[in-house]
Amino acid sequence: MDAKLPDARPLINVCDRFGFVPDLTHYLYTNNMLRYIEGYVQKVNPGNAPLVVGQLLDDECPEDFIKGLILSVRSLLPVEPLVDECEKRNRLRLLTQFLEHLVSEGSQDVHVHNALAIKADPSRVMDYINRLDNFDGPAVGDVAVDAQLYEEAFAIFKKFNLNVQAVNVLLDNVRSIERAVEFAFRVEEDSASRSSCSVFASLITASTSASMMWSLVFSFPLTITSCTRTGTGADLIRRKSDSVLVLYALDWPSGVRGLDAVSSSSSSSSSSSSSSSPSSPFSSSSSSSGSRVGGFGSRFSVGFAMGHGESS
Repeated sequence: MDAKLPDARPLINVCDRFGFVPDLTHYLYTNNMLRYIEGYVQKVNPGNAPLVVGQLLDDECPEDFIKGLILSVRSLLPVEPLVDECEKRNRLRLLTQFLEHLVSEGSQDVHVHNALAIKADPSRVMDYINRLDNFDGPAVGDVAVDAQLYEEAFAIFKKFNLNVQAVNVLLDNVRSIERAVEFAFRVEEDSASRSSCSVFASLITASTSASMMWSLVFSFPLTITSCTRTGTGADLIRRKSDSVLVLYALDWPSGVRGLDAVSSSSSSSSSSSSSSSPSSPFSSSSSSSGSRVGGFGSRFSVGFAMGHGESS
């Protein structure tokens, strides 16, 4: 398309019909026929505006013209492909004003919120998390983790009550078991449910010593009780390194649940476990004597058997 046409409308119609939009855009831009570009995206086919924007970025068109073009189409412009075109050219910040415009107008488009919660401007992600609600929490949280925005990912998962994902961010990425335990306490207080069982299981898996594991077991009686009531005891089964910790709740006549930690090798290792493991507040001796543990007013029987991979 080297010829300079006095009227580009026939060319526009042909290129639009047969899918030569990037070529059309390049021709119009290099021949300084900007008003035809505006007319195409505003009146002929707003749905192809992302392709036009992508080509203009490749042609190093001034940002002010591109931003004005985008704002002139506004809600008629499909957001997801526009984000894709800008993202693969590392130019997402170009869209910040446009996306904020749509939100201020009451847009409920999930793609608008996703592009604005995490992609367009990482420095403002936390502000967007606090202000916006209509975005895909699980997906955006995962994107935040991939972008190493761990505090933002934790805030997203917490906002959407994705407690297991939230505690795993604290354990795996932030690497703060203290914050994870604090968060788990809040989860337990708010709702003794399957979620709290899974959060507790994540803490058990992350425990770095036998004494820490027992401390966690002793600290979450409501969760342990809930796991047996809701039939989610299986959530408390976790394999870690060479050790296998099997946590399973037993139903006592009193109606209060206890824990029994056993392994397939418990019979052969019971003597060594009892001598090498730290004393547990749930030891079998306290159960046999009928003592009350932790103020629960109930008897607990807990056996503790571990493989050789756990450090005390």
